[in-house]
Amino acid sequence: MCDELVDFYAELFSQYEGDERKDAIVGSVVSVFLHELGHGLINQFGLPAVGKEEDAVDQLATVVPALLSAIRDEPDDVANREVLADQYEAAGDADRARFIRTQVARAALPRWDARTVAMRLDERALLLTHRAAWVGELPALDGVRYGCEYGDFERGLMAWVEFDDAALIPKHLTKVMAAAPISGLVMKWPRRGARPKLAAVEGLKRLVVQGTLLQAADMTWLAKSPILSTVQELVLDPSRLDDDALEILLGSPHLGKLRRLQLPMNQLTNDGLARLAATELPQLVELGLAVETMDNVGSGGRDADIINAEGVAALCEWPQMAKLEHLDLTGSQIGEAGLAAILTSKNTRRLTTLKIRSVSDYDFENDERPDVLCAFAEAKGDRSFEELDLGENELTSAAVTALISSPVLDKLRVFSFDFSHSDTELARLLDKAKWLDGVHVMSLGETTLGVVKKLLGRAPKALHTLDVSSSFPRSDLKGVVAPLTAGTQKALQSLDLSGCALDDAALKKLGAATKALPSLIELVLGWNASAYGDEENPYSDDAAKVFVASPLGKQLQSVVVKVEGLDRNPPPVEERGGNDDDDDDDFDDDDDE
Repeated sequence: MCDELVDFYAELFSQYEGDERKDAIVGSVVSVFLHELGHGLINQFGLPAVGKEEDAVDQLATVVPALLSAIRDEPDDVANREVLADQYEAAGDADRARFIRTQVARAALPRWDARTVAMRLDERALLLTHRAAWVGELPALDGVRYGCEYGDFERGLMAWVEFDDAALIPKHLTKVMAAAPISGLVMKWPRRGARPKLAAVEGLKRLVVQGTLLQAADMTWLAKSPILSTVQELVLDPSRLDDDALEILLGSPHLGKLRRLQLPMNQLTNDGLARLAATELPQLVELGLAVETMDNVGSGGRDADIINAEGVAALCEWPQMAKLEHLDLTGSQIGEAGLAAILTSKNTRRLTTLKIRSVSDYDFENDERPDVLCAFAEAKGDRSFEELDLGENELTSAAVTALISSPVLDKLRVFSFDFSHSDTELARLLDKAKWLDGVHVMSLGETTLGVVKKLLGRAPKALHTLDVSSSFPRSDLKGVVAPLTAGTQKALQSLDLSGCALDDAALKKLGAATKALPSLIELVLGWNASAYGDEENPYSDDAAKVFVASPLGKQLQSVVVKVEGLDRNPPPVEERGGNDDDDDDDFDDDDDE
């Protein structure tokens, strides 16, 4: 492209005036650019051109931009994306067509559906090959990144953008939104004294604000910003939001479309919940209030009041709870009474996802951990959970009996019980609960060999994804290969054994286990990236190389052995953003402007 081409079109369209002339010039230049880009794509990637190459690149140059424009206008219209895939296929870009179709199909399925495993791995492989080129088609802007830990490509097209500085949003967002159907935006709290005006953005549905909230004025700025008016999901991570800051947020006139509110690592108390319950959020269906669990807090205990049973009981009286489908109270000290309120309230009957990990801290004074899960004995049968996280809670005999027979678990599809404190009782639960046969995805992190043996001996017929990873050196788990190969795990497709201390002999035996694991297509081995121990594999590099070339290794679409050059189709590395200033994370009412 050159200045002479622009001058040519400026002369050609000299009879037009104003915006009409400008649109004609820009449209013509863009058309030429896309035409030449089509030639470049065909040459760079060896794409087969159906018919004449000139016709193929003209298809890309004219039809694709029109479809992208239609998708930006109607992002939820799947038909436009399917037509876009057809156009890429017709132009010879079969990989991109397959990627769009696969993501569209997976988005229509529940996350626990067995078909999503292969779809996710196919998407991952295509992104490893093509992501750089596809992202390279988007505007390159300083301080702007496409994709983040919260999302990337969705239904075939880039959906997330991250800004290093909130001040860049008014400058660049319009250009970004014009290039892709962006629905998610990540930003950090503004630098002191620099609070830009953030107008409403058509199509923006998800907003993530990262970092610690340092000033009340920053929350006031966000609450008053019209950008919230289209947002359906708001995440403040990890803001250390307290009751007063929450009240400022809830006073925003722009929350009419808010459906999902996530406030992880907050500093809320029962008073904050009372203020929430006094607010009208008519569209809200998801509420996330997770805080540090006992494993994170340690023996020193918590240094401030947090949400407890009284606060949760009051929350359950909030009329909006009758619409809530997802509730995360991880780390809150709700106790047995609080859980009973959730399981019996008439306002919580629509809940399908409940996360109550570590909701009763260890009582060091009395050397005990209160039993919370026995509250499932009171659960009413007028509700059903699809996803349940009970990790880091005491599991007594009474609790197991209650869970085994609880009617709210008959439709359970995703189950997590990491950090079990009673392996005997957990093994009994996994052996006796009839609802376990309907579970598709399970996490049993930091468990023991006895628990894994009991589960694998049962071989749940729907279980396709299993995580038994360990952050601690668990030498007994190197014996997990024996129960894995003793029978046939027909449904199992994805397995995480990281941190399980498999040695060379265990790895060799696993490599021959195609009959025992006929459906396995994803496997993670080696040291755990979040482990407390050394970053060193328990097996040799030679053993890993032999495994990757073994019958099971060849069967896998994705295998991670954490040896350079041997991993195949590994998951992307997530890089956590946010404010690293831990020296000043108190809520400050002073405005420095």
